[in-house]
Amino acid sequence: VKNFAPEQLSVKVVGRKVVLVGQKETQSTDEKGSFSYKYEVLKREWDVPEEVDAEALTCSLSKEGQLRIEAPRLALPATSERNVPIQVSPAAPQPGPASKDGA
Repeated sequence: VKNFAPEQLSVKVVGRKVVLVGQKETQSTDEKGSFSYKYEVLKREWDVPEEVDAEALTCSLSKEGQLRIEAPRLALPATSERNVPIQVSPAAPQPGPASKDGA
């Protein structure tokens, strides 16, 4: 984004996406009277990871033209620990040998 001035850039959070848009137009006339017009558009989108607080997102632009986008991680819910008891099932009856006395 180093070719864009800060006022030519916008950063928005849309749902779980960060959207960067830059727009710039330049006009010039040379010594021969030729006129030129240039319009540049930059658009980038990034997904915000689920563990990041998109509402607390900040951005800054360095003198070198580097855009830095930062956001803190969401606080993870405290996980409580509990023992899960193991239940022992009674043994299933085993089929026994058939009686051979004919009764």
